[in-house]
Amino acid sequence: MGGFANIAIAVTVPLATATSWGWRLSMVPWIVIGIFSSAWWFLRNAKMPTQIHIPEPAKFHRQLLRKPGAWSIALFMGFQAMMGYGVVTWMPTILVSKGFSLTDAGLWLSITGFAGSAFGIAAPYYASKLKDFRLLLSLLALTLTISMAAFTIDSGWHLIFWLFISNFGFAFIFPLCLVLTVTRSVEAGETRSLSIMTQAVGYSMAAFSPGIVALIFDISNDWDTALLFSIGIGVILIGLGYKAGSPEKIII
Repeated sequence: MGGFANIAIAVTVPLATATSWGWRLSMVPWIVIGIFSSAWWFLRNAKMPTQIHIPEPAKFHRQLLRKPGAWSIALFMGFQAMMGYGVVTWMPTILVSKGFSLTDAGLWLSITGFAGSAFGIAAPYYASKLKDFRLLLSLLALTLTISMAAFTIDSGWHLIFWLFISNFGFAFIFPLCLVLTVTRSVEAGETRSLSIMTQAVGYSMAAFSPGIVALIFDISNDWDTALLFSIGIGVILIGLGYKAGSPEKIII
């Protein structure tokens, strides 16, 4: 998923500047992919038997909504997603304001994203060997916070280093949120419910982040000021990581 997203980031600007079509040409590949994917699923579903056994869906464990441990994981997922979505959405524009061309901004965001994705593949395997995630999550949150702060005080090609650091951090911290839904659950049904709760809360929170960052920029006309929002989230994330990473099982 991350790899294909980074391909999109890398090729969008070159496609937009290749012809007089501008940004319209950069949208064509995604339209073609969307049509192809829709057609593939339509044909596949048409070949499926009309009478198939659909097992009764498992119930959501509502008791989790009263568990502080479950909320710590859900909010940790939410705040890290807010930081990620809020920054990545506007990062090409931020880099341009720091001296990059739009093409270079997209290219380096893609390269560092690929590197982070490759690093993130191994994250669940090595992290699953740990029993206590508190220190790891807090350190990752601290690393992301420092990298966000660096974007406010630095400029030019030095920012490539901080792009690598932030992408490594995001690539590692996201799968750990999903690992927590397994390590802190007692049985499979609880894991499923905790995963539903974590992702529902997390992505709902993330949806607001790009708009909040944009609003701060519109008011201040300064990306450094807008990035203070992500830095503040990072500070919260450090404390939440220590709570969410506890080895204690969530009993329902």
